[in-house]
Amino acid sequence: MSDPTIFSSHHFLFAFSWKQMKRNSILSSYDFDMFTDLNNASSLILRNKKWKRYSTLDKSDYNEYTYFYAHVRKSIYDFGESPKSCSRFFKYDLSEMEKSKCNYEISYYKPKGELKKDAIKNATNYAIESLNLNITGINFHLYNTGAGIISFDLINTLPAQNNKETVLLINELGRRIYPQFLNFDESDPLFNAQRVFLSKHIKLFDDENWKDDFTDYRSIPTIDGEASLIKLPKFIAKLFDNIPIEYSPKEVNWRDHLVINPITDDRMFFISWYGSDELSSNMSLSVYSQCDWWFSYIFGDKKPKSVANDEMQTEITKQHTYQRWSKYGTLLGMSRDSFVSLSGSDEYNYEND
Repeated sequence: MSDPTIFSSHHFLFAFSWKQMKRNSILSSYDFDMFTDLNNASSLILRNKKWKRYSTLDKSDYNEYTYFYAHVRKSIYDFGESPKSCSRFFKYDLSEMEKSKCNYEISYYKPKGELKKDAIKNATNYAIESLNLNITGINFHLYNTGAGIISFDLINTLPAQNNKETVLLINELGRRIYPQFLNFDESDPLFNAQRVFLSKHIKLFDDENWKDDFTDYRSIPTIDGEASLIKLPKFIAKLFDNIPIEYSPKEVNWRDHLVINPITDDRMFFISWYGSDELSSNMSLSVYSQCDWWFSYIFGDKKPKSVANDEMQTEITKQHTYQRWSKYGTLLGMSRDSFVSLSGSDEYNYEND
């Protein structure tokens, strides 16, 4: 079977803070190094047998390894029990899963044509459609600074999803982890958030147990018996199966566990590449600085763009664009929660395992 054609790639990064707590320990007796003991934390993560630790470098790492300085390598690679190791790196084992089920599904509301103002809030005027991405990896980085990252590595291989509007939709909807707002005075407090930017659901592995449709937010969710306005979506929470976690440290602990807390807002960080010969063929300063699609791509918007001032749009786009290779049709864009790239369609090489 030939390798699939990659139209775009998407990486969603869930960042969180963590502490490891020992059984029967007293919270006030902890210092920072005790909170961030990587060895104890690793043993808790490995209680989920699907996580496999990777601490061996091989020749496939060479190009990346030599590119970075030594102090950066420490934050990228797991050097085992070496004193210079400040991180632990795990991969979620996908080897026994059918490739057809190794997918990341994003369901969303799509208007049935042009809607007038009085029809926008009526759910019957919307169809429910889905975007599907192949999962090539799920990774877990843990750092002795008390930070952690779980990343979803995804590729877009469906010809029907090979267009610039769909690429924006994937980045906008696929990285959301809870509603930005709710309308409790409406019959469905979720609908307005979902028609604007929140997916109808996100589901992994074609499995209902890995699906979150955010309906828990129709009432205030609870965690550990306490009212909590925000919780982990199921497609992230399931990655912590069999790993003892809590969301707030207790003064006296009855078990070894990790305390975790998200450190972003309702969105994961995202990294994305899109290969489009049409878009990349003419990316002069005058073109990209006024290009609505490029602005939306950098800032994770779908249509319409989140700016309504041409002068401001041009200024911001210039500030957030690295244009060094623009005559080759390649642009890089960066914001506080994104790193994106646009190039010709032949710039991405993928080796099918």
